[in-house]
Amino acid sequence: MPNSDQKYRAYQLLRQLDTATSSIMNQVAYGQIGGPLWGEALLVQQKAFDDWADYAKTLATLDILACSAPPSGDHKDQSEA
Repeated sequence: MPNSDQKYRAYQLLRQLDTATSSIMNQVAYGQIGGPLWGEALLVQQKAFDDWADYAKTLATLDILACSAPPSGDHKDQSEA
């Protein structure tokens, strides 16, 4: 489970992605597709998505590592019981 700093970073990245995606959707809705502003908005949205995905991967990696840690104590394999 992410700590409070990780949750806050996830929140920041999600807000950036939401803002960038909303900008793109507004431009589509108002027919403002094409041109330099459109291209810039696409780059901003793509970067926000990439940043979010990269961060999510780090959290998934931490969870995988935590789940794959050997159990503590003496536990017999179920097949031995």
